[in-house]
Amino acid sequence: MAFFREYGFPQGRKAETVSVPKQILESNDENIIGAFLRGLFSTDGCFSYQVDRGPRVEIQVKSERLRNEFVILAGRLGFSFRIYSYLPPYGKNKAPLQVAYTTQRKQVIRWMEEIGSIKDAHLKRYKNWKMLIEGS
Repeated sequence: MAFFREYGFPQGRKAETVSVPKQILESNDENIIGAFLRGLFSTDGCFSYQVDRGPRVEIQVKSERLRNEFVILAGRLGFSFRIYSYLPPYGKNKAPLQVAYTTQRKQVIRWMEEIGSIKDAHLKRYKNWKMLIEGS
């Protein structure tokens, strides 16, 4: 716990206040930035596709600051994400979700190939989509 507190993660409820650690946000090392983005995407992200619409890479978090800093870091690696907030219509939690996404095919492919994910579901869905588009 001390390690995470040292890097800016407060104790207790933090879903709406967490942000990218200062050391990562200020880093110019693309490997460090990429590793952070991969970790955040693996936990709070989603790769999806619809046959008639194409692929989508997105993250959904409670913290507006974390979402915005994610977009800044991704932009430093040449990615362009759009953002919006929405209030889920169901469930107990009434806090808005902060979303960052891209649906640009070249960006999605580059994201999945260069940044990637450590989550098996992301990798499997991406592989299925690639097989689908390569077969058409």
